Amino acid sequence: MLARTAESLYWLARYVERADYVARLLQGAGHMSAVRVDAERSSEWESALVASGCHHDYFASRDTANAEGVIAYLAFDQNNPSSIVSCIGTARRNARTVRTALTADMWDAVNSTWLELREFDFAAMDDDRLTAFLDWVKARAGLFNGVYASTMLRADGFHFARLGQFIERADNTARLLDVKYHVKLPSAEDVGGVVDYYQWLAILRVLAARRAYRVLFKTSVAPIHVAELLILRPEFPRSLVFCYEQIT
Repeated sequence: MLARTAESLYWLARYVERADYVARLLQGAGHMSAVRVDAERSSEWESALVASGCHHDYFASRDTANAEGVIAYLAFDQNNPSSIVSCIGTARRNARTVRTALTADMWDAVNSTWLELREFDFAAMDDDRLTAFLDWVKARAGLFNGVYASTMLRADGFHFARLGQFIERADNTARLLDVKYHVKLPSAEDVGGVVDYYQWLAILRVLAARRAYRVLFKTSVAPIHVAELLILRPEFPRSLVFCYEQIT
């Protein structure tokens, strides 16, 4: 396989995974914003920037991290290479580059997503439309992942796509855990409090892990169990150990 083909397949899968993660991240920040108990110390939108790796670039041209600014930057800003819009566009460009290496269903999943994206009116995004848009992004990412897993020949191309998907997923899970410890709760006094509880719950929500947590632990949300689930549990497809197994 040509190196450029392998690279394009790698980044195709990686950008699809990133679009899904950013959508989940914005939904999680929105949920925390709605249930926050301490508005003055709430940092969910800045935390979303850090967890997406966009903190530095965002503040290079802005002074504050509020809902409107962060949503616009992470979802719709075409100058941000990690925004949802940019991720979908870059994924399609990579798909076009290696179209002959894709199955027909894979190309259709990527191309139809890009075409549907162009129909959204980003200037008219109220809360309901934003929720629908983020749900659509997650559904389209799930469609692509399902199609490539079920139609692609288990050869070099598949393995490079798999590599991109799970390196991105592992990076996202690790970032989210890191943000929880170093951004969300800078004070030891907050550990174990109400805000701490809702932040751990929000992390489970972002990573679609609430059901898995209840099945495996059958207890209320506890940091040690959340960390175990997201780092060590091979049964959970977003844990670090699961991603490592897929990569190796």
